[in-house]
Amino acid sequence: MRKRAEGGYIGGGIPYGYRKENGRLVIAPEKATVVKCIFRWASQGKSNSWIAERLNEERIPTRNGGPWRPSTLWNMLRNPAYTGHVEVDDELLPAQHEAVIP
Repeated sequence: MRKRAEGGYIGGGIPYGYRKENGRLVIAPEKATVVKCIFRWASQGKSNSWIAERLNEERIPTRNGGPWRPSTLWNMLRNPAYTGHVEVDDELLPAQHEAVIP
């Protein structure tokens, strides 16, 4: 609970665009570039289906190597980790890792 409240990585799936290093999340630059494209396209009004299709056409692998799905993108776009935050008791707090999306 203390680690979570301090914005630390508490386990679970590592968000695409990050890797775990010494127990902390650090940006994986090559994948962070993909994350930035996803957020940019979404901010331009592109649908999750359009984004998934584009990523699959460009043969950009997911974390698990499968195809991109709109639901995966929906979850990514709502994940506070990408903005350098962690959710604790329905409150967004600054995390200990760097944001991919300002």
